[in-house]
Amino acid sequence: MTAEWGGDFLMPPRLHPVLGFAAVALPFGAVYFGMSAALGIPEAGTVLRKVGRKLRLVR
Repeated sequence: MTAEWGGDFLMPPRLHPVLGFAAVALPFGAVYFGMSAALGIPEAGTVLRKVGRKLRLVR
């Protein structure tokens, strides 16, 4: 069955779930909040400022 859908050609990587989360959710979140802030959505800017303060990037 997997050969019918290309499963033997494009096998999913064997990552630990935490590494899979980091590889998918963190870049998605960064792009999501970055684009939301660029579009002028005030809530996204607030979240980015709070995260920046926690990381001591923005004062």
